Amino acid sequence: MHAFALRPMLHAVVVALALSTLSACQSSAQMSAARARQLCELRELESVGHQPWEEDFYYPRNLQAAQARLEAVKRARGLEGVDTCAGAH
Repeated sequence: MHAFALRPMLHAVVVALALSTLSACQSSAQMSAARARQLCELRELESVGHQPWEEDFYYPRNLQAAQARLEAVKRARGLEGVDTCAGAH
């Protein structure tokens, strides 16, 4: 095979590697944004007394009760229906 025949194949490999690297960076950023959102939501629930690290015989009732308390706090602050973790990243 001649060197001229390998050039297009080498070019295709370089482009494929560049695209896969770009894709990996984007998905990493999406994962970190999702993780930041999860941490924000967890901290909000902890702020109203939810303790996810304890053994919970009443799951999901305790989680649902914490979610209801959080909604009540948001309602009292005029933030009912507002996604307070939307900008967490």
